[in-house]
Amino acid sequence: MWEFLHKKAGHHAKVLTSKAVTLSRDTKGYPHSLHKSHNPQKGSIMAKKRYVFLSEQFHNRFPLSKYPELEAKETRPFIQVCVEIEGVKFAIPLRSNINHPYAFWTDKANKCGADYTKAVVIKNDGYIDTSMRPYIRPNEFKALRGKSYEIKKGMIGYIKKYKKAKTNLSIPRNERLVRFSTLQYFEEYIYQICNN
Repeated sequence: MWEFLHKKAGHHAKVLTSKAVTLSRDTKGYPHSLHKSHNPQKGSIMAKKRYVFLSEQFHNRFPLSKYPELEAKETRPFIQVCVEIEGVKFAIPLRSNINHPYAFWTDKANKCGADYTKAVVIKNDGYIDTSMRPYIRPNEFKALRGKSYEIKKGMIGYIKKYKKAKTNLSIPRNERLVRFSTLQYFEEYIYQICNN
């Protein structure tokens, strides 16, 4: 996979390899190439970047011991897709081996996509790691390109489904949806939006 990226990226790949790129993978081999950024952007990061990594500050604030449904791997962080809904900023992880329908698919055959069930709220720019730039597999980047509206619409739909499920947890499927969702940690934000 890295060889494919290297050939297709041309000059860009040469720059990366000269800066000691490390390759990270999730549980199903989803590749993320990382390198240190020498030009972090000023101002609102979420407003300028569509793909990001969560920072150490975020993970310190939301440790897995207290928030077990969060996606966190120190050596192989997940790329996050950024969307803003009614003033609330979300980061949605790109994952593989997704076994539910609540996702924007980038490679459905291989169960890869932006997983709405693991989305988090970004309250401040300190939750974004500006020292690394994410790189996405070409076929999945193509699937994501120009799809901001569709991803946002899907996230809105999932938030509404979560809130509806929360009203009746006696139904097993509702209980499972809420139990495995990271939205349970950010309810103070989601109940302010998507009410129409």
